[in-house]
Amino acid sequence: MATLGLNDVKNGQKILVNNDPCVITETEYVKPGKGQAFTRIKFRNIKSGRVVEISKLVRSKAPSAWPI
Repeated sequence: MATLGLNDVKNGQKILVNNDPCVITETEYVKPGKGQAFTRIKFRNIKSGRVVEISKLVRSKAPSAWPI
């Protein structure tokens, strides 16, 4: 299974979160004046329809869910 760097994710891509397929609805790359850069991701769980927002460091990875 392929992994994506969090600075490479784009709206509409599908990722696995806790082994549940999710589609990314919104991404924001944040580079604060002090501290490390991070990515804020809003995604929708395909099974339950629940929308969740997370913030992760850019160096983190996310497993791709392509193809579902």
